[in-house]
Amino acid sequence: IEIISGIEEARLIYSGVIAAADGPPRLRCVVDIGGGSTELVRGREIPQQLQSLYMGCVSYSKRFFADGLITDNTVNHFNRARRAARAELQELQHLAENAEVIGCSGTVKSVARVLNGGELTEIKRKDLDRLAEKVAGAKHVADLKLPNLDEYRRPVFAAGLAILHAIFCELDIQSMRVSPYAIREGIVHDLAGRLHGGDRRADTVAALMHDGRIDAAQARRVGDSALELLHQLQPQASVEDQQRLRWAAQLHELGLALSHSNFRKLGAYMIEHADLAGFSKSEQENVAHLVRNQRGRIKPPLEHYGFHPNPDRLLCLRLACLVHRDHTDRAIDALQLSADDDSYRLSVAQEWLEQNPAIEDLLHQEVEHWQSQKRKLELEAV
Repeated sequence: IEIISGIEEARLIYSGVIAAADGPPRLRCVVDIGGGSTELVRGREIPQQLQSLYMGCVSYSKRFFADGLITDNTVNHFNRARRAARAELQELQHLAENAEVIGCSGTVKSVARVLNGGELTEIKRKDLDRLAEKVAGAKHVADLKLPNLDEYRRPVFAAGLAILHAIFCELDIQSMRVSPYAIREGIVHDLAGRLHGGDRRADTVAALMHDGRIDAAQARRVGDSALELLHQLQPQASVEDQQRLRWAAQLHELGLALSHSNFRKLGAYMIEHADLAGFSKSEQENVAHLVRNQRGRIKPPLEHYGFHPNPDRLLCLRLACLVHRDHTDRAIDALQLSADDDSYRLSVAQEWLEQNPAIEDLLHQEVEHWQSQKRKLELEAV
């Protein structure tokens, strides 16, 4: 199980909807009202603007319809929920401007079935206005007599409808097509793309390198050496291990554009907290851990579900950064890295060490840094 951000969820939803959309590429706005959040995405073949708002049919049901009441004496909870949703949508009116609007997932499909005789056909503004007025006039969710409303949707229907009506009103939407596809199909589409060389994560890393003015040659040399060392340690290294190590090498100098003294910490913070298209939260945390600890004292990570740092990857990255610290191409044929249950062993040709005295000193410092780790590092000149 991978945890993703709201923005990544929005991207995957858009991918699923657009993959099945018919007709030529055109401007579209995709709306998905989930249980805890609502995603709105504007784009053409790829998303251009993504928004994830903390309002969903389940969270709004708990907040406004906790006991099922829609009208309570002088308070109309449906109107309260709709006002709250409209407040969340302030400054987002442009998302549907001149765009074909497509809705997906549970709330949108439930409303479409209620309005259109059980069919997933277009939701029209005038029909939605009448439905919203009818639901707002009810006393309790149990009183809702609506055709084609599945009973399991009844407890969250009023909240979902309030959010959907707020979106229609605030974004001035007159009609919405309904897609049977959403995030599930988006995930399948994304995974299929990875298998055929269309990995969105590679595009994200490339964009970060460009925006962070990262030295591409240095990223390449560090990545190549790190992977060479990893293959010495793990001849059958998984694709996941290799990918994460390569990403960390490509982004290890991300923070340099902001600070030379704190670039590791800043780079790791950006990787961990940014909305990186294609990446899960655990992938971001793992790459950030490598970037943060690329040199110097190794900070103990706070392990949790989905985040279990791999010391093999960390050692390979640190050694590669050390060997190429002067941004120079340097073969590492003279280095042999191996491991047993208790320690890592780095064997280095004596002649190579004599040719690179500054690196020899750094290697001895590296041995000291690993003394606090479960597996120590031993250095041997041969």
